[in-house]
Amino acid sequence: MLHRWGRRKQKGHLEIKLIGVDGAFTCFDEKHQLKQEKLLFLAGGVGITPFMTMLEVIRARKVKADLVLLFSVRGEEGNLGKRFQEAGIKTIIFDTGGEDSDVDVTRMRIRYEDITAVPDLKERGVYMCGPDGFLNALKGYFEKAGVNAGNVNFASFAF
Repeated sequence: MLHRWGRRKQKGHLEIKLIGVDGAFTCFDEKHQLKQEKLLFLAGGVGITPFMTMLEVIRARKVKADLVLLFSVRGEEGNLGKRFQEAGIKTIIFDTGGEDSDVDVTRMRIRYEDITAVPDLKERGVYMCGPDGFLNALKGYFEKAGVNAGNVNFASFAF
């Protein structure tokens, strides 16, 4: 659609006014400090995208965090988890696609037992992003584990 609109313009480009970037799905406060000392990121597929941005801030500011990433993928997208591993973040990649990748993977879906195995689970700020089925399963796991719902933050693909 944007390409079609752009072709209609006489100058050959489309001008879009950018108001700003905003959002509530972040592990940082308004002073760019971590909201919690201990964090758990859970990403399903392209749900890794907001965490990539958070990772860049953590790297650029040399933020020290007790951070765990559980990343559910299919195939090559698991390679994105390598960036978190290289930053010293405990990363477990769950691959349900069965394809080869350049990283070590666990060949199954994230289970309740994987969630409860995260050290200090109830003390962590939890951030999760992915498809609705993925998020609904994880929300059930956190509720069953007794994690305070106020510590659980999520971004959905549903509009």
